[in-house]
Amino acid sequence: MVDDDPAGVDAPRRPRQWTPPAPEPHRTGDEDRAAFAELYRADITRLVGFLMSAYGADADEAWDAAQTAFARAWQHWSSIHTSPRAWLRTTAHRVFLRQVPDRHDRLGRAVPDRPDVALTPEQIVLLTDSTARLRDLFQALPPAQRVALALQLDGFTYPEIAEIVDQKEGAVRQNVSRAKARIRSRLEGGTR
Repeated sequence: MVDDDPAGVDAPRRPRQWTPPAPEPHRTGDEDRAAFAELYRADITRLVGFLMSAYGADADEAWDAAQTAFARAWQHWSSIHTSPRAWLRTTAHRVFLRQVPDRHDRLGRAVPDRPDVALTPEQIVLLTDSTARLRDLFQALPPAQRVALALQLDGFTYPEIAEIVDQKEGAVRQNVSRAKARIRSRLEGGTR
């Protein structure tokens, strides 16, 4: 046995202590507020529109769910600031399903006739017959396909959509592909 203690005194050895990794640089409170405010300005209308198109929420239901999701996002900001848009959609979807009494029937319901949330008068005038036709085609999609396509149109990647809807990426790709094929077929005169 090798003697590590030159003084000959057996001092108790300290267990090796865990050293936490260096913390990520954290934004100041003002930076957090500014980043959150920018996200709110950029995404609140899109989130409401997403709830209306993907889940058939009416304007009031969608706004309520979106506002609740943003309130929760602020409470959890330090842990979600790397992908807040995905977190907001997942949370808003869950809030929406909890706030609607007939939530199990809701996904099978048609999307409301007119998504008139936050549209300017100029935007309302620009709604054309082709837009109405596309909206009708979107409403006819099965719920899983409608949600996947709505998320893709909202700018999410397949891996992000898979995380949001809690499905495998292959299933998401298949739902988006089938949704596009169904819309394409109906536009070409088929009845798929």
